[in-house]
Amino acid sequence: MIYAEIVENDSVKLKDLSNTTFIKIINNNHFSFFNQEISGNKNFYSGAGSYTLIGQNYTETLSFTKLETIRNHQFSFNIVFNGDTLIQSGTEKVKAAGINRYIVEKYLKIN
Repeated sequence: MIYAEIVENDSVKLKDLSNTTFIKIINNNHFSFFNQEISGNKNFYSGAGSYTLIGQNYTETLSFTKLETIRNHQFSFNIVFNGDTLIQSGTEKVKAAGINRYIVEKYLKIN
């Protein structure tokens, strides 16, 4: 991840990536992500599951996470490829978890 923006209520927050490593792995039908601080394991979180991609409509089904309120939830996003950069945007909304935000994330492809 090289950029992350979160819009919640009236505020826009940019994720500070200077002390965090966030990676996303995508294969033909599954995804996974991992977030960890560069020094230590504080604020570590991860998730994984399957996805569908139809045109620019990308939907993740989050099957593996320690947060039960979002497990098996589907998150729908719009994705755009710009050279070696994937730009993912959309609304994350899970009433049971109190989540209702719009996100923009950018990932750089690494071979």
